[in-house]
Amino acid sequence: MAKDIKLVQPKIHDFELFVQRARSAFDTGYLTNNGPFTQQLEKEITHFLGTPSLTVVNGTLGLELVLRGLNLKGKVIVPSFTYVATAHAIALAGLEPLFVDIDPETLTLDPEKVAAAITPDTCAIVAVHVFGNPCAIDQLIEIAHQHHLPLLFDAAHAFGSLYKGKRIGQFGTAEIFSTHACKTLISAEGGLVSTFNTALFSYVQRARNFGFMNSEETEFVGTNAKMSELHAIVGLDSFACIRQSVAKQQEIASWYFRYLKNIPGLRFQKIEAGAESNYFNFSIIIDQNEFGIDRNKLSEILTAAGVQSRKYFYRPIHQHQAYQKYSLFSLPHTESIASNILCLPMHTGLTIDDVEYISTIIQKSCHRKSSVSTTQPSLLVPKSNSLWANHLSNHTIRRVLVTGGAGYVGCVLVKKLLEKGFQVRVLDKLIFGKEPLSDFSVNPYFDLQIGAVEDKYTVEKCLQGVDAVIHLAGLSNDPSCEINQDLTRKENVEATRIIINLAKASGVRRFIYASSCSVYGFTEGAVVTEESQINPLTAYAKSKIDCEKIILPEARDDLVVAVLRKATIYGPSPRMRFDLVINTMTGTARGENRITINGGEQWRPFLHVEDAADAYIFMLESEAKKINGQVFNVGSNEQNVKIADLAYNVAKLIPTAKVEQSLSPDNRSYRVNFDKINALGWKATKTIDEGILGVAEMFNDGRVKDFRDLNYFNIKRMITYLNV
Repeated sequence: MAKDIKLVQPKIHDFELFVQRARSAFDTGYLTNNGPFTQQLEKEITHFLGTPSLTVVNGTLGLELVLRGLNLKGKVIVPSFTYVATAHAIALAGLEPLFVDIDPETLTLDPEKVAAAITPDTCAIVAVHVFGNPCAIDQLIEIAHQHHLPLLFDAAHAFGSLYKGKRIGQFGTAEIFSTHACKTLISAEGGLVSTFNTALFSYVQRARNFGFMNSEETEFVGTNAKMSELHAIVGLDSFACIRQSVAKQQEIASWYFRYLKNIPGLRFQKIEAGAESNYFNFSIIIDQNEFGIDRNKLSEILTAAGVQSRKYFYRPIHQHQAYQKYSLFSLPHTESIASNILCLPMHTGLTIDDVEYISTIIQKSCHRKSSVSTTQPSLLVPKSNSLWANHLSNHTIRRVLVTGGAGYVGCVLVKKLLEKGFQVRVLDKLIFGKEPLSDFSVNPYFDLQIGAVEDKYTVEKCLQGVDAVIHLAGLSNDPSCEINQDLTRKENVEATRIIINLAKASGVRRFIYASSCSVYGFTEGAVVTEESQINPLTAYAKSKIDCEKIILPEARDDLVVAVLRKATIYGPSPRMRFDLVINTMTGTARGENRITINGGEQWRPFLHVEDAADAYIFMLESEAKKINGQVFNVGSNEQNVKIADLAYNVAKLIPTAKVEQSLSPDNRSYRVNFDKINALGWKATKTIDEGILGVAEMFNDGRVKDFRDLNYFNIKRMITYLNV
């Protein structure tokens, strides 16, 4: 049965927050006219781009207003290989487009052709970052300066792209983005103007509001190009996940490259050194003689298989009836690319299975023998043998979904799973970025899916072909969960309910849940076991208990479930945290020559991050009847330590540090027994001293430069992420 894979697929990431914001807009009656959500979006985008930015109703009007604000007359150099709105904006501004050819490799404006086309009538250059690929910016800037011309960039496709380490939006006289529903940053309809030119910024700000200079009088003839509050609310939702969205698109592009790179007759858009595309579109350029069929036939084959594609841009603008009178130059590269290019599906909902499916169709459509490298997964094997196809017929656990796999424990676990030969899929929001997983991106047994566990559609796709789930995702640690307890319930408890129910329906055979020893709370000196009374003191601990109550009753012969109540984790990780006791003490000792303790008589159990990862793998490999439906404390009896003793131990290993007392209370105190998991055969192998020295070494070798950076603290990043 054919699939249904869409070319683009816009989404709302947090529908409840969207509804809450929309209700607020209607309650206040503030639906437009530069309302609070529009102002918030402009502020956040300005900070992200590093350039003063304004919202507009769409990118077309944004470009038109910029051109009008520059008070131009004459001809504007522009590529014909772009969306027609670029030329429309020029014409609507009372100017004449002068179409110039593109570089056949990058598909962006050819600087040599630009220089050759300049005449006394030329009044501006409009270059386009096609499909998110930055133009030859330095060369175009040099040409524009030499001829005293304003240089504008149509950046409709390029939000999140980089050029020599700087974000697109920081170049030229101005850059104009689209936030249409098909783009990387969406507001349903909308656009952005980014410029350092204060006079131009002021003009666009007034021109988008009819040209009003005050509440009573217009200064010039403007228009209504204001973004509404409802569109801004969509934009805020999209912007909250923009880093994750760009990272996911880049990941999908890497899958396409991996599977398609050795097929005869296909080539890809070239991304020059120093440029970084957001891969808004992923295109292939087809040589009919080499590939065996033309672009149109391949598009038909993909459509029949349930895959949308787009001949983009076809026709080029200079061949449109509306613009034929402006076609002065021969544009052979533009016409050749437009006749042979095909854009493939690109959106954050795509999985590696989808890309493999699409690539298999393309490869089978090639009428020339492929030279696919044997080091890559074969695309021609039966689907049942592909990495993430149907479940294995025996009881071996080989394919694992790790939720929260880019986190502090998760990235260490993923590395160990891959080293042991598991096929690993990660589902993560990437709030802290994808760098902790960057070493695995080329591993054919690794699949990164960017999304939330509370998103049923995303989870359903991620569970396809999975044998086991290790559920780490959720708001982690006490302070983060206290920010918004409703959000904690949603992301911890309700998300767990969603994934366990979908795991059952998908045929998952093993489900391991990450709980915490913090559920024991204050134990008055007793050493607690799995059978002891729980006493959760915080929203975080309470959410863990609620999740255990959801998961444990689901144990059955065909679904093995186990809960791991881990001790407090410590030690170095690629996604480092300095909001965990040992790491915090080591960080302040190494970075500030001090160690601050709250009280000191509290007991706390500890567990090295490497040992935590090993415990999850141990549960995957354990005999089902020995773990099913059970809770296990995970840690070391020898690593139950008083906070004061721990502080002085850190000071012993880092002698430049002094121990200080704080008056802040901390009522959590618990000693935990770990005999149950030890009896099964798992034991911690790392010591606290190893963890302290390992973290200290991160300072020595430069991996940690500023340990107060917000990325090292869940609470700080969550405050930024939630905008509270």
